[in-house]
Amino acid sequence: MLDVLALAVIAASLLRAWPLLQAADLAFLAACAAFCAASLLWRRSCPASYARYRELPAVILRVAAAASPAAWKVTAQALNGTPPYSSSWPLNAAAFGLAVLFSSFAATGSVMALARPVRLWLHVPAQAAAMLLIAQRNPDICSTAMFQHPAAQQATAGTYAALSSLLHLTAAPMHTLSLQHGPQGRCCAVLGVVQLLGGFLAPTLVLAAAESRLFAAYDKRWQEQQRCHHGEPQWQDSSVHAPAAAPGTSRAVTWLYNNCRLGWSAKEVEERVLFCGSHAVLLLAAAWQAVTLFTPM
Repeated sequence: MLDVLALAVIAASLLRAWPLLQAADLAFLAACAAFCAASLLWRRSCPASYARYRELPAVILRVAAAASPAAWKVTAQALNGTPPYSSSWPLNAAAFGLAVLFSSFAATGSVMALARPVRLWLHVPAQAAAMLLIAQRNPDICSTAMFQHPAAQQATAGTYAALSSLLHLTAAPMHTLSLQHGPQGRCCAVLGVVQLLGGFLAPTLVLAAAESRLFAAYDKRWQEQQRCHHGEPQWQDSSVHAPAAAPGTSRAVTWLYNNCRLGWSAKEVEERVLFCGSHAVLLLAAAWQAVTLFTPM
């Protein structure tokens, strides 16, 4: 179903942006369509082989899609149209938020990572490379009519000031607290933090939690098999854990499960809400500090 949807999106992109696309863009889209069709045939004809070797092609496609200029040309055409701003600040804030979400490709990056999930040790470098390639387009995105509009400039300045105020909660150096980017730098920084949190961190946490649950199920099943092998009752507790990682899980997730216990109970989750909330704010501040340090003034 995913490959059929991808073929439909590629066809729609060709019809909509045909005058803008060059030969290299058409060749890339044709290669993507061929890959999706081949993947569909591969999964249906050889499901065992597909399940075993599907990760490397998925990673290559993810990075290649981020590097292609075809998506940027379609995005630039949409952002250079008449900006949908008005005299109502709630509508302007909503339009600005949707523009940031759309043009940062954070949602697209998350969908690409979660639609074709791979093990964590493959996902982290691939997703980091993909989001870095996308972030290189931020200066071009900030130069479009959508972000050059006075309402967008005002929203960008407000978002920049609000996020910069979080740096006082961290042990940020004084030169970091005094950083003041220009309009272009502020826009790139806002897009960058959305890409870092929404395009990289969010899908990474989701995949880490999914792998942790897989290992929890594997660990429970292994303990039950050991109790049956030794003739112990099924309800008897055991402190022995599986000696190896479950198939399809990363060693990092195995370590997290055994040492950090990501699978909290409902009572533990309720007790840690405040803890998680405060650390989420600190994480946002740290992400903003990193983005502002690497964003040109």
